[in-house]
Amino acid sequence: MIATINKWGNGQGIRLPKAILELLGIDVNDPVEIEIEDNKIIISKISTSKELTLDDLFKDYTDDYKPSLIDWGKPKGDEIW
Repeated sequence: MIATINKWGNGQGIRLPKAILELLGIDVNDPVEIEIEDNKIIISKISTSKELTLDDLFKDYTDDYKPSLIDWGKPKGDEIW
């Protein structure tokens, strides 16, 4: 793909097509890292950890847990049973 560097305010910019952003999973205002390597500009998505919801935490839960009673032995002190 060929793109053109355009003037953008006091700087320059390259427009990235929506299809490329979708392929990379990058949305508008997502942070990216820009590096120069071997005379190339490399733009990488920064992995941001999101706050997990209960649905996220239990998405793979299969509901096959069966609690069992544990024998803790006889009271050793002033425990109330």
